[in-house]
Amino acid sequence: MTGKIAGPLIGLGLPATALLVAMPLLADTPVRVFGIPLLFFWIFLWIPLTSLCLGTSWFLFDRHRPDPDHDTPPAPSPGLAATAGTATSAVGRDH
Repeated sequence: MTGKIAGPLIGLGLPATALLVAMPLLADTPVRVFGIPLLFFWIFLWIPLTSLCLGTSWFLFDRHRPDPDHDTPPAPSPGLAATAGTATSAVGRDH
């Protein structure tokens, strides 16, 4: 499985499937865990587990992917030096 498919499956597909498949199965169960109905316990359990799945997906598949917004610094504008000097002198004159 490639990272393009496995990452979203682990990060989003697994938690969604665990919740959507389990809800109808656990809805009528009289079992309680720590005094909480099993369905609510299952839903609350998947809140941190979803974060764990998203973190695992990022760690395994996206961590080494280059970020185009942060890897290359922007090129300086040719008119930036002249504008910056003018703005500084204008501020200095006003005050």
